[in-house]
Parts: sequence; structure tokens; C-alpha cells
Amino acid sequence: MGMKRFSLRLEEWMLLQIHYIAEYGGRSINRQIVWLIQQNIQAFEKNHGPISKEELMNWQKHGRK
Repeated sequence: MGMKRFSLRLEEWMLLQIHYIAEYGGRSINRQIVWLIQQNIQAFEKNHGPISKEELMNWQKHGRK
């Protein structure tokens, strides 16, 4: 799996807040959003166990909505 692009719609104030936080932490806005997503994945896996590649591929093929 390589890098993919997707659009994200946010309220302007939220985008400004994320940008502010990113700059405060020395990150680009893109890197800040990736970091937030990584934190969310880690929290999910801590509570529910690791998500395997096999599980993702099966979900992508059959269960994705």
C-alpha cells in the first residue's frame, strides 16, 4: 500500500486551529493530521487489538461501506 491522497472538508475555524497547533509543534498541517490519525489508530488498537493486513484486505474486499 502506497501513499494516497484524499480531500478533507473542515470548518474554516477548525482548519485554522489545526494549523495553529501544527505550527506550535513545529509540524506542517499535513504532518499534524497524519500524527493525529496515528494517535487514533494506536488508541483503537490498544483497546481492540492490532488490525492485521489480512483483516484490512478482507474488510476492503467484503465489508467496506
